[in-house]
Amino acid sequence: MSVAIIAHKPDARSVAAASVGILRAGQAGNIEEAIQLALAHVPYAADFPRLAQVSLQAFLRGNRNDAATQLVDNVVAKGRASPEVAVLSIRHLLGSDRAGDAYAFARALLEGNGKVEPRLAEAAARAALASDRPVSEALEILENAKSVAGNDGTFLRAYGELLLSAGRYAEAVDVLAPIVSLRPNTANTRLLLARALKHAHRFEEACTEMLTVVNLDPSVTNRRSAVALLLQVGREAEAKQLYGAMVSERQSKLTKTFSAGLAALDARLDEVKLPQRRLDWAWKIVSQKLGYPPSANREDWDRRAKWGHLLDKLIQDWLECSIDQAGEIASFFNVSDANRNTVIEASDEGKGVLLVSAHIGPMFAGPVAIHSFGKPYRWLSSTPRISTTSFANTLISTADLNEVQVARCVVDSLRAGSLVTLAADGAMSPNAPRITWEGKSITYSPFCAMLSYKTKVPTIFTSPFWVENQFRFAVKRLPTADAGEGLRQFSNRWQQAFFEEVKNVLATGPENLRLNGGLWRSI
Repeated sequence: MSVAIIAHKPDARSVAAASVGILRAGQAGNIEEAIQLALAHVPYAADFPRLAQVSLQAFLRGNRNDAATQLVDNVVAKGRASPEVAVLSIRHLLGSDRAGDAYAFARALLEGNGKVEPRLAEAAARAALASDRPVSEALEILENAKSVAGNDGTFLRAYGELLLSAGRYAEAVDVLAPIVSLRPNTANTRLLLARALKHAHRFEEACTEMLTVVNLDPSVTNRRSAVALLLQVGREAEAKQLYGAMVSERQSKLTKTFSAGLAALDARLDEVKLPQRRLDWAWKIVSQKLGYPPSANREDWDRRAKWGHLLDKLIQDWLECSIDQAGEIASFFNVSDANRNTVIEASDEGKGVLLVSAHIGPMFAGPVAIHSFGKPYRWLSSTPRISTTSFANTLISTADLNEVQVARCVVDSLRAGSLVTLAADGAMSPNAPRITWEGKSITYSPFCAMLSYKTKVPTIFTSPFWVENQFRFAVKRLPTADAGEGLRQFSNRWQQAFFEEVKNVLATGPENLRLNGGLWRSI
């Protein structure tokens, strides 16, 4: 609903009194009282920085997005604001999926001020990224403010994160390390520092930081990263111990059968926390692909998408924690003879086969399906390569190998005639190659197309998808280079064909969005 309150513009004294009243009510926990006081001043609050600030804070704390939007729009229309009000306004615009408006407002403020306030610069940089501006543009905003930022932890963390994204790892370490020293219990900042140290090839220090992160936040993702670093520095016994403990903990939470795990997914939908922007973007892509909305019930469509997200995590848990029961997953497979023949015929060409996927569908079902082909195979994953796991001999781990080592493993495996599965939208490093697809900047590596062009190895798009209570598989031969065709022309043609197949899988149902990793990474 909209806020429609007409009031005359007050004098400075009454504004000050109103600001104090709103602030005190909020500090006392009386958010509704603060909101009601603020509502009376919405029409002219944008003219008074302190009143605008405390009013916005009350609206945002009380989830009164209608009132916050009206006030923010008034602030934006005036084209000026105090740094505090500007930051709140930019954050509200970003939270309302108005990244373009947020960045335009931030840019105007930056260009109109001689001195850039660090928090405003930080908010502006985030608005730049959210509106799909290049990392270099966001980084420039922060670099213009770093001389006045001092020890501002929020600013420095954002600056370090962007340096990391830009591949300036040594600089990122220099920025992030002092913050960690001042605030040792900030797990997220330590995680950024660990990544920067890793990519700067300071593995021992990265390992130490990552183990501290695990103590602060022992999530599965963090423990996997710590295991990978322990392996990189040769501490395999510790890696096995940490990995084993993680697997045992997850194993204790698994159902007795895979079927029971599937049946339990509905009850877990509320635990799925993913950016709504990913669902909105997927809805737009699928609607354009189909030529009509994919469902008459958007809420149900979103829930089914979250169910599919949990499905892939369930398969991953099963592979890592109950591999001896992987046959239960395969019992839900429906691999057509045509799909099987496409892969086998390509394999018979004797050059190995590159099975190219994306972070869509229940992708962890892929390795189980490939195993059933009876051909030697390898698959790329960020799962640490622990010698005690039964799939270690087929895994090419991007977690504990560098990019050169991974590329060498892929080429050697193809030369040996293996099937090799990898995701073209994967990202090993923070500054991985990016392209613009469907209006968004996403990670995408030209490696597969280049490898196909130079070695003539056959490439096949593959992806599991869930439909009618079973796993089916998209299998489509991707282009080969024509005689005399240049690498750039072929790469563009191959990329176009690849993403057309990605859209086809997304259109099979919301269960097959996955919504995490790869092309979803920055959404």
